[in-house]
Order: sequence, then structure tokens, then C-alpha cells
Amino acid sequence: MTYLALARKCRPQKFSEVISQEHITKTLSNAILAGRIHHAYLFSGPRGTGKTTTARILAKSLNCANPKGAEPCDQCPSCRDIINGVSPNVLEIDAASNRGIDDIRNLREFIKYSPVGGKYKIYIIDEVHQLTSEAFNALLKTLEEPPAHGVFVFATTEPQRVPLTVLSRCLRFDFRLLPFSKIAEFLQRLCDAEGVKIEPGALNLVASKAEGSMRDGLSLLDQILSFGEKKISLEMVTSTLGIMDRETLFGLSEVIFERESGKALKIVNDFALSGGSFELLATSLQEHLRNLLFAKVAPDIGELLEVTDKDLERYRELAEDYEESDILRAINLFSELEITLKRKTSEPRIATEITIVKAASLDRTVKIEKILKQLSSQPSPLSLRASLNQAQMDLMSEGSLSGTTEPQKEVGAQKDVTPSVEVETKEEREQIHITEQQKTEVSPPATDSLSLDAIKDRWGEFVDRLKSQKYRVSAKNSRPIELKDNLLVIGVPNSGAKFIFEKSKDKSAVDRAIRETFGEKLKVSFKILGGELKQQERERKRATATDLKEVLEKEKDVREILDTFGGEVVGFIPKENKKKKD
Repeated sequence: MTYLALARKCRPQKFSEVISQEHITKTLSNAILAGRIHHAYLFSGPRGTGKTTTARILAKSLNCANPKGAEPCDQCPSCRDIINGVSPNVLEIDAASNRGIDDIRNLREFIKYSPVGGKYKIYIIDEVHQLTSEAFNALLKTLEEPPAHGVFVFATTEPQRVPLTVLSRCLRFDFRLLPFSKIAEFLQRLCDAEGVKIEPGALNLVASKAEGSMRDGLSLLDQILSFGEKKISLEMVTSTLGIMDRETLFGLSEVIFERESGKALKIVNDFALSGGSFELLATSLQEHLRNLLFAKVAPDIGELLEVTDKDLERYRELAEDYEESDILRAINLFSELEITLKRKTSEPRIATEITIVKAASLDRTVKIEKILKQLSSQPSPLSLRASLNQAQMDLMSEGSLSGTTEPQKEVGAQKDVTPSVEVETKEEREQIHITEQQKTEVSPPATDSLSLDAIKDRWGEFVDRLKSQKYRVSAKNSRPIELKDNLLVIGVPNSGAKFIFEKSKDKSAVDRAIRETFGEKLKVSFKILGGELKQQERERKRATATDLKEVLEKEKDVREILDTFGGEVVGFIPKENKKKKD
């Protein structure tokens, strides 16, 4: 007999054998017992979750000659024909290859005939979303008015691509991904039945790579069993399937977070020499860092991590050393790397190594709570002084209680204690001096030391100290015009600038900038100058033009032109203005 793949050999034959789809199998079983058979069902869900298998079990149950409740007997001719795929009452169509209108027309002709040796004719259309629009339209009439013996079962992984007119005529059942633990448990029973011993780590790795699909898990196990060994180790699984083992991932993540780029690059090089895929490296690191993140934010929810108990504990211990933000930034880097590699970059190794170095160069995050806790654990100067004073009092009390202590010795003891007190007193004096100095810097001195010219000279520094953009623009176009009796009068170009300074919610920003720039606390008033500022600007430009005229007349080339043509310099046009006139 030819070899049968595990995915076909281990296909469930009864509703009770379908794993983790109880919400569907129980509903179908109760409907069969109650005789509430609908004419159309839609089974949707990820690949390998049991859609087509459940459709075949439903077909067997509907036509079984000796049902056991809602379960088929698997012994009657109808059940055996369906199992062997030769039943005249069950037509299974792959819509990916039979998707045209002609195929649906043939189906409509076939459904007219009554079933042979059974109650129903069942039409299972797999990947129904692959049908063309014309084929769906041809199917609608049959779905609206089906024959009494006709039952349609549609299976799809993309229900959103099925027209609403078809969806509205079907009972929809959504299949779920299988839990990691259920897949691992089933694979373990299968290995026991095959007489193969598999390590827990290897079993969990296969179940994890199945990603909720039982068919994928069986295919991976089939590939490993083809190796011919009766004992399956973790190393065998990683080498056969080309999967990164957990130890390599732990080692790589640790050296990345410890900022040891050289060691990280060596691990990547060893992985590349072993024939590993860089895209697999990026994907595996994302999954590994995701487990680390979950162990950090939800350490009590172990079922979120598809790992062994030993690895789970290791994730929890490792997560204590890192912050969530560090892990998230690393995940983002490797997510971008995966996108880059999927675009078929010409240098995948260089892209991977650069990302590894980037990840290892990220600064570690330190929470402010941790810093404050460290600061609070250090003794303050006041507590230190109190401790020293208490030690001095203890020494003095010991000396006074001792009846044999001579006066000279008491004096000596006092001298021994005094230096430590003097040292502390000196530190205190320095601290007081610093505090007084800070107060002196903040408190404004007398205004006699500040002149209007000094303010004009440092006006640009005052403008730079203003943090608000609107303040800086207004102050840049303004000028200090008068300083008298601690009152600084600032000339502003227009009423808008005056409104900004006087009506703003944060008027203290101007006072603060004045105090920080000029070292004094001044009262401020604003005066609209308008024309005066423009006149000052015109005079400045006129003076500049006069100076340039004198400079030009002294130039040798200009002098020769003037002498040759008997001309004189009457003015000049700046380069940018000349372009505008031209």
C-alpha cells in the first residue's frame, strides 16, 4: 500500500474528533438531530483548521444509514464511499481551478437529479471566493430556490471576497486557529502511536511553527519523521526545518541589549554560514522579542507565549532587566528589516548586519522612578550632620559618665570629636554660601548699574531668550527707547506687536527674559513708534550708502572709469534689488 501523508491519515472522521471547533460541531450536531438542515453553509477561517474535513463529516452524517446520534457510523456503504471519495451523492469542487460560469452550469444540471441511496446531494465548493462574478451570478438562482435534496457547503479563507448576495443566503460558521497546547498534545499522541520519542523542546517548536494550523503541524512532523530517526531532538528539528533554535535567539538578544555589537555580528555570521535565511532571522527575532515583551507586560499570562515552562521562566527572568520601550524599539527595527528583505534587496546580509548594529547601539531607557529611588537611598547632608552630632553627644556622655576620667582626658576627648564637627560645619557653610549665591543671582540689584546703551547692546541676546516665536518676531522689530526709575520703555512697530506683549497669557516670559539677560527686574511699558522706527531705518540705510559711496570712489577700477568718462558716483543698487528692477 502506498504511503499516506499524516495530514490525510489523521483526518478526523467524526464531529467529536474535530479539535477546538466545538462551537461549530455542536451546532451542526444539534441541527442534524432536530432535522433543521439548511440548504447552504459557509465555512470560513484560516487554512488547516478543519473546514473541508467538517464539510465531509456533515455529508456523511446526512446520508449515513446507521447514524449514532449525529455522528456517522463510518461502516455503511454511503460512509465508505464518501471516505474513499467515490460517492455519487457528494460532489467536491475546487473553485480555484473550476471557477468559470460553465462549471456552475454543469453543477446546476447535476443537482436536478435525485440522490442515489441517500437523502441528500451535497456540493462542497472549496475556496469559493475564487469563483468569477459571472459564476456567482449563475449560482444565485439555485441558492434562492434549491431542490429539497440539495445542500451546498462553501469553504473559504477569505469570506470578505464572497458577494453579499451569496453570504446572505448561507449559514456562516467561522473556524478558529487551534491553540498551541492542543496542537502539541495531538502531535505527542501521534508520535506515541508511531513509536517515536520526541523531546519537549522539539515538540513545542513544531507546534509553534504550525501557527494554529493542524495541517501545517502535521506536515512539519511528517517532514521530521522522514529523517528516519526514532528519537527526535531539538537540534534535528532546527536543522531539518531551517528554524532558529531558542538558544541562539536568547544569546543574540542578550548581546544586543548589552550593546555588544561584535558578539552579535559573530552570531549572525555563524547563522549565515549554517545556511540560514536572513528573512527567517528577522522573523524569528520579532517573535522572540514579542515573547520577551509579553513576559514583561503580562508575566502571569503564560498561555500567550507558545513556549515550554522552562523557556517561559527564562523569558520572565530576562524581562526584568529590560524596559518595555527598549524591547519595542528593537521590534520596530527588525520589522523594518523584514520589509526590506521581502523587497528582495540585493544585499540582504548587509541590511541585516546594519540593523543588528543599530539595535545594539540603542541607548538603554532608565525610568525616572528608578533614578528617584536611587537618589532617595543616598544620605542627605542634613542626615549626615545629624549622625555626626549624635556620635559626638554619645562620646561626650560616655566621658561624663566615667568617674575615673580626668579633666585633661576629657579635654582630649573633646578635641578628638571637634574636627569631625568642624568638617561638617564647613560643608554646611559652603552649602549656605551656594544657596545665598543662587538667591543673589535671582534677586535684582540696583538699576544704577544698567544703562539704556547696555540694554541696546544686549538686545539681540534678550530676543534669543524668548522661547515663544511670536515674542521673538515682535521683539526683533522693537527697540528699547527709554530707561528711567526702573521702567524700561520699549518701542514697538505697530499695535499688533503691542497687543502681543500686553495681552498674552504668558506675560511673565518677557519679564523672565529681561531678568536673565540684564540681571535686573525691570518694569516694562510699550509705545507704538511706527514712523519713528521707519525713519531710523532710513537714516541707517542712508549712512550705509554714504559709506559705500566713499569706498567705491577709492577703488582703482572705479576711479579709472570716472576719470575716463568724467563721471561721479551718485548711488548704488544692491544685487538683489537690481534683479527685481530688471
